[in-house]
Amino acid sequence: EWWAVGYTAESPDIYFYHFEYNTHWGRSNIRHTGTCLGSLSQGKHDWQLSVYSRDFTQTGEILLDDVSLTWKKINPAAKFGLDRVAANRVEFPHSPADGAVWSVNPGSFSFLSPLDWVPGKYTYTLEYSPDAAFRSAETVRVTGLEMHMYIPDKVLKPGKWYWRYGVERKNQSPAWSKVRSFTVPAGIRELPFPDLEEAIKRIPKGHPRIYFTPESAGELRRRGTVGDLAAMTKLRFANQDKWLGKNDIPDGEPPFLPKRSEVGVSKWLDAWRKVISITHPRLARMESLALTYLLSGEKKYGRAAAEYVKYFFSLDPDGSTAMSHNDEPGMWIMRRGIMAYDWTHEFYTPEEHKMIRKNLKLRAQRIYEILRKQNFDCRPYGSHQANGYQAILLEASIFLAPDDPDPVIRKWMRYSLTTFRTSWPPFGTPDGGWSEGPAYWSWSIDRGLRMVTILKNAIGVDLTFLDFIKNTGYYILQGWPGRSRLYSGCDSFAPESQAASLYMLAMTLRNPDFLQPAQAMGIDPLNTGWASVLNVLADVKSLGKPALEKLPKARLFPGIGFVTMRKTVTGGADDIGMLFQSCPAGNTSHRLNSQNNIQFEAYGERMFFS
Repeated sequence: EWWAVGYTAESPDIYFYHFEYNTHWGRSNIRHTGTCLGSLSQGKHDWQLSVYSRDFTQTGEILLDDVSLTWKKINPAAKFGLDRVAANRVEFPHSPADGAVWSVNPGSFSFLSPLDWVPGKYTYTLEYSPDAAFRSAETVRVTGLEMHMYIPDKVLKPGKWYWRYGVERKNQSPAWSKVRSFTVPAGIRELPFPDLEEAIKRIPKGHPRIYFTPESAGELRRRGTVGDLAAMTKLRFANQDKWLGKNDIPDGEPPFLPKRSEVGVSKWLDAWRKVISITHPRLARMESLALTYLLSGEKKYGRAAAEYVKYFFSLDPDGSTAMSHNDEPGMWIMRRGIMAYDWTHEFYTPEEHKMIRKNLKLRAQRIYEILRKQNFDCRPYGSHQANGYQAILLEASIFLAPDDPDPVIRKWMRYSLTTFRTSWPPFGTPDGGWSEGPAYWSWSIDRGLRMVTILKNAIGVDLTFLDFIKNTGYYILQGWPGRSRLYSGCDSFAPESQAASLYMLAMTLRNPDFLQPAQAMGIDPLNTGWASVLNVLADVKSLGKPALEKLPKARLFPGIGFVTMRKTVTGGADDIGMLFQSCPAGNTSHRLNSQNNIQFEAYGERMFFS
């Protein structure tokens, strides 16, 4: 059994303890000798300190002077910290929380890792049952779990349920957490975890297979040549023809970044910006040229995009664009490269296909290794990991799975689909709030909506009805409508980017209200040569017109402690607005520690800030 031993000094001047125990590899000890620990003891005669926790079925001896010992039997789970409170915006909390009510059936289970977790050290057993003692025949037991998140593949019957998880131990029963309860209401939306092999069968064998299928690509081309997207396609021709025939492919690898500790922040940033100047404009051209080919059928654009694809997937996955070295180009090579490769699949030789797929697969494996090493399924609050890594891994696994039976790809798919549905967005809340502020909302929602679109189109998993996705547009629409310049409490605000992301959300959810900021600001994502794929998923005219008059003039987002009040919800010259925020996220990630602030604006001017 597990015990804790503590000691109390009986003299303010001197104490001594020495504890030894036998192990299979020899004799080990922990000791302390000295005077009263100075400032720690503050000169008091009595103080306690836990000095050791150990399986005391082993033999040992204790020597002491001026010290008395106390013994306390402890629950095995306490050693692992299974029921500790999750570190705020570091560890994902236990879910469902005790007394929670599911809004989808089944919901997700999530739990904390042991305090001394390292990759591969622990596996877990999860139990859930309508019986608090877990003796019912309806009890479900899942063993050998390596992740700290789990989604059942079958719906649960309505009613009250109980769950617990345990750390598996050799030749012993698991060290169990406490029991938590949750309720499954009748009639809620059903969303069991999909059978992956059946889901993979849904993915088209041909190309394109993500965002579009071979069938829907035909309709997209009709729209791009004679339909609602024809004008946009002509604009793309004008913008992109200047790149055709140019030798725009760099020679060799981008440079490595120097060590920041050796050159200082300023020179390191200069080197980083140089790499970005080499990679990012060309990655954007690659994706845009590939989409122009998809819209028009003009092969010159497909061939031009393919040259970029071949270059970027010839770079060493463990070189200067490695995720572990410089993840900014590493992420975008995958994010844009998978799309462009899918849309231009006919322009490669068998040898080039082999080279690209090998590179893509190794980059995906490196992403998976980083996520597991960082314990992402327990600690999902890294901005790049949450909004980039897991989405890229999911996209790569969906793209590769129909042609590659490797079980590793199925492991990536299970991992990323589980973490995405369970914890994305870690900075968002079911009411639609976003603790990182409006600018990072706009950049992150773009990444998330891409995954929502791919999951729905490729494997039939529809997440558009989840609470955050349904509600989050109102966080921006009513918090920072139009060109509102109110302080965000975070790194920045970006009205144009926010309006563009709301436009994408309108297309995804078919909600015309979210078109209003872009329309009011004169932003037409289709009237550009570089429109995103999310802008062309549907005919915008089919959405109808915004109806903002039906919206409440005030809205509370309790998950992030945010209140917005508006006169017109337009952000125009006639609008008056007030914001209040006291966010429980504190100054985590891109959030600043400005709390209990009140802001007021009127007629396009900032008036008051406290």
